[in-house]
Amino acid sequence: MIIRSPEPEVKILVDRDPVKTS
Repeated sequence: MIIRSPEPEVKILVDRDPVKTS
């Protein structure tokens, strides 16, 4: 699940922490 955010940093953080998004 990718969160669409204006900041690319958020996408990287979400990508690195899939457990948080799950």
